Amino acid sequence: MRKNWYEEYEKQRQQAEETLEQGLAEYSLKRGIEEWKKSGTLLNESHFNKICQWIPEKIFSEEAEELLVQSEAALKTQRQKEAHRLQRLVLGSTVFLILLVIVGFGVLFMMEVKEADKIAEMVRKATVTEGIAQPNLKAQVEKNAKLEQAAKKAQQNLNAQVEKNAKLEQSSKKAQYLLQKQKNQTLRTQSLLLSELARQQTQAGHQTDGILLALEALPKKLSKPDRPYLFEAKTQLYNAIIKQYLHEEHVLSGHQDVVSHVAFSPDSQRVVTASWDNTARLWDVNNGTQITVLKGHEKRVKQAIFSPEGQRVLTVSDDKTVRLWNASNGKQLIIIEHKISLTHANFSPDGQYIVTTSLDGGARLWNANDGKQILVLWHDWPVYAAFSPDGQFLITVSEDNARLWQINNGQQIALLEGHQNIITKAVFSPNGKQVVTISVDNTARVWDGNSGKLLTVLKGHENEVTDATFSPDGQRVVTVSRDKTARIWDVNQGIQLAVFKGHEGEIWRVAWSPYGQYILTSSSDHTLRLWETNHGQLLSVLKGHKDSVGYATFSPDGQYVVSASRDKTAHLWKFNDKRLITLSGHDKGVKQTVFSSDGQWVMSASDKMVSVWLASTGCLLNAFTADEGVIINHVSFSPDAQMIAAALSDKTVSLWETNSGKQLATLKGHKGSVNHVDFSPDGKNVVTTSGDKTARLWENDGGKPLMVFNGHEGQVNYAAFSPNGKHLITTSDDKTARLWEVNSGKQLSLLSGHTDSVNYATFNSFGTLVLTITKGWRDKTIRIWEVKTGKQLAVLKGHTEKVNNATFRSDGYRVVTASEDKTVRLWVSKSGKQLAQFEGHKDAVTYIDFSPDGQQIVTASKDKTVRMWNVQSREVLAILSGHEDVVTQARFSPDGQYILTASLDKTTRLWPVFSSSQALIDYARSIVPHQLTPEQRQQFFKE
Repeated sequence: MRKNWYEEYEKQRQQAEETLEQGLAEYSLKRGIEEWKKSGTLLNESHFNKICQWIPEKIFSEEAEELLVQSEAALKTQRQKEAHRLQRLVLGSTVFLILLVIVGFGVLFMMEVKEADKIAEMVRKATVTEGIAQPNLKAQVEKNAKLEQAAKKAQQNLNAQVEKNAKLEQSSKKAQYLLQKQKNQTLRTQSLLLSELARQQTQAGHQTDGILLALEALPKKLSKPDRPYLFEAKTQLYNAIIKQYLHEEHVLSGHQDVVSHVAFSPDSQRVVTASWDNTARLWDVNNGTQITVLKGHEKRVKQAIFSPEGQRVLTVSDDKTVRLWNASNGKQLIIIEHKISLTHANFSPDGQYIVTTSLDGGARLWNANDGKQILVLWHDWPVYAAFSPDGQFLITVSEDNARLWQINNGQQIALLEGHQNIITKAVFSPNGKQVVTISVDNTARVWDGNSGKLLTVLKGHENEVTDATFSPDGQRVVTVSRDKTARIWDVNQGIQLAVFKGHEGEIWRVAWSPYGQYILTSSSDHTLRLWETNHGQLLSVLKGHKDSVGYATFSPDGQYVVSASRDKTAHLWKFNDKRLITLSGHDKGVKQTVFSSDGQWVMSASDKMVSVWLASTGCLLNAFTADEGVIINHVSFSPDAQMIAAALSDKTVSLWETNSGKQLATLKGHKGSVNHVDFSPDGKNVVTTSGDKTARLWENDGGKPLMVFNGHEGQVNYAAFSPNGKHLITTSDDKTARLWEVNSGKQLSLLSGHTDSVNYATFNSFGTLVLTITKGWRDKTIRIWEVKTGKQLAVLKGHTEKVNNATFRSDGYRVVTASEDKTVRLWVSKSGKQLAQFEGHKDAVTYIDFSPDGQQIVTASKDKTVRMWNVQSREVLAILSGHEDVVTQARFSPDGQYILTASLDKTTRLWPVFSSSQALIDYARSIVPHQLTPEQRQQFFKE
C-alpha cells in the first residue's frame, strides 16, 4: 500500500478507537445507573476507571455523580478491608509467639518447693535464674520486635505485589482491548476497501462479484458480529442485489462432453439439454435435479427441443437420426432416419408436424405422431428451416438463398435472394408478416413474409452475423456477430437503434425476453450478458461457465435463463425477485406514480402520457396519451384498478378501462382546467376540482354529473374523500379548505387560518382528523382539524421553508412532514408537538410516505435520492440512488415490500425493501453460489 493511504486510515483508526472507548464508557455508565436504581449495585473497579478516564466530569448528571462517589467510597473501603485483614493475620502470629514465651516463663515460678532447707539454695538459684532469664526475655522481646517489623515489611511487600498484580491485570486487559481494537480497525479499513471494490464491480455489471465483496465486508450475524458493521458495505450490498437481474440458481452437470443446445418446456418447469456425449437430459427447473437421460443416439446430439404441448422431446444427432421421446419417462417414441447428415429440425406450432433439413438437398416434412414422411421440399444444401407462427408456411435456408413454401401443397411461393455469402438462419416475426435472414456477408435482411419482397438490409456489423430474432411486438430485430457486438434495428425503417458493446469474444446467440425489456447474449468469452433494450444499457454480466457459451434462452414465463457451454455444463439462472425495476418510456419527467390497491399494477404519469405497468415484471400493459396541446394534471386508479381517471387541462376528465385501454367516458362540465381527480372509496363516483372555483361529483357509469360544490372564492386545487366516503374535503387558492357532506352537497365546515393558498389535504385512517398544507412560501405550517366540529386542533410549526408534503401514520396519532428546508419532521397529531427531526438530504424533500406498519418512512428529494428511515431510531436504513434528476414522489407498496419512485429523469423505479440489515445479508447469501474463490481474492486484494 502507498504510505499516504496508510497514514490516512491510521488517523481514522485512532479517531475511531477513541470514539469507541468513550462509547463503551458511556454505555457502562448508563447500565451502571440502571442496575444501581434497580438493585443498588455499584460500579466495579474496571468500569469505574474506564468512566473516569473517558467521560469528562462536566457532562456527569446528578445521578451519575452520586453513583461514582458511592462507588469510589465503596472501592476504597474494600481496599482498606483487604489491607486490615492482612495486618491482622501478621499481628496474630506475633502475639501467639509472645504468649508462648510468657507461658514458659511462668512455669519456672510455679515449681513446688518441698524442702525448707533448700530455700536459700532456691533463692540463690532463683536469683541466678532471674539473672539469666532477664537477658533472655529482653532478647525475646527484641526478637519479637524484629518479627513484627518483618511482618510489616512482608505486609508492605504483599501489598506491593497485590498492587503490581492488579496493574499487570489491568495492563493485560488494556493490551487485549487495544489488540481487539487494532484488529477491529484493521477489519474496518479492509471493509472500506471491500466496499469500494464492490461498488466498482457492480458498476461494471459484475453484480455477483459485488455481492460477494460486500458480504466479505459485513458481519455474518449482526447479533454476534465477527467484524465491525459498516453502513457503506450495507449500501454496496443493497446496490449490488437490486442491480443483479439474474443470479445462478443451479449448475446442470452430468454430461461428459460439450453441451450443444438447451431448451425450456412450454410450462417453464423443465429443461432439456443436448450434448456431444450422445445423450440428451431432462432437468427439473425448481431444484436443478436430473429427471432422466435420453439414451439411444450413437453420435453427437446437437439439438433438443420440447413439443409445443410439452409432452414430447425432439433430438437431432450426427448419427443421421431425429428421435422423439416421451418427456415424462424418457421412453423413445419414434426414430426418423436420414441418409446423410442432419442440420436442423423443428416442430410446427400445433405440434402435428416436424421439419428436418439435411445435406442431401431436401427439407422434409414428417407426421409428428407416427414419423411418416409427408413431403420433401427440394433445396440446394438446406441448413435451417422454420414454420410461420400460424403453421401455414415454411422457410428454408441454404448457402445462397432462402425459400418460402406453402405447406399444404408443398409449393414454393417466394425465392429470397440478395445475400452475398452463405445464409445461416431465417426467423419469422411474431405475426408472420416479416422474415429476417442472417448471413456470413455481415448483414441481416428483412423480407415480406407473404411475397418474399426485400424490405430492408441491416448493415453495420463488421463480421459474420451469427444470430437474429424479432422483439415480441415484431417492431425491432436484434442481431449479434463475430464482431463482438449486438445491435437493435427498427424493422420498418432499417435504422440502427442501439449497439451493445462489452463482450470480449464472438457472440454466438441472442434471445429476447418474453416481455421485450431485455436481450441476452452468449459469447466465446465464457459469459452471458443481460442488456436493457431501450437504451442498450448493460444490466448484468453472468459469469460461471469455464468455456465458450454457445447457446442461451429465456423461459416462456420470463423468470429463468438457461445456458449451454463447451465446459460440459448448462447453467440455470433465475431472475432476482429483489431487483430494481426501471419503468421507462415517458418522454417527459414523471410527476406522479401510484400503486393499485392490491399492489399488482403501477401507474405513472407525465404531462403527456399515462402508463400502466405490471409491478412484478415491469411489463407495460397500456399507455394513454393526451391530445396535442392538452396537459395531464392528475391521474387516479379506481379502488379495483379496473379504471383510470385523468384530469386534463382542456376542462375535461377522461375515464379509461385499464386492461383494454378503451375510453369509457369523457366528463364535461367544468369551465376551467381540471386540477385533480379522485375515486370514491366504493369506486362508483369521481370527484374533480377545477380552476373554475368548483368541485364536482360524477357517476362513473356513463359519466353522469351528480353534484356541484360551490363556495370557494379561488381555484380549487385538491379534493379527497373520507375513508367511509361520507365526507369530502376541498382546498383552494382562497386560503381555505372546506368540509362537505357527500350525499347532500352541504358545506359542513370552513377551515380557515392559513395565510397562503391551500393545495393539499388528507384524512387520517379513521376519518376523524384532517390535515392541510399550503403551496406558498409565506405559510410554513401544517394544520390539524377535527372533522366532526371543524375545530383547529393544532398548528405544526418548525419548518423554516415551504412544506411540500405531509401524511398521517396509519394509526392517525402521528404526522410526518417534508419541506424545502431539507428536513423531515415527526409530530403528535392532536397536540402538534414535534417528536423528531430527520436530516440528511442535501436538497429539498419533495415527498414522504409511511410504511404500512408505520415503522419506516420513505422520502424523495431534489438531491436525486430517496431515503428510507427507521421512525423510532431516526437512522437511515437505505439510500436509494440512481435517478438522474429530481425525485418527485416516493411511496411504499400496499404490502410494504417495495418502494415506488417517480423522477423528472422520465423514469419510474421499483425498489425492493428489506425488513432489516440482517434480512439483507441473509438474502444476499441465498442468491450467491459461493464465497470469493482464491483466484478472486488474489485478484481483488492485490495492492
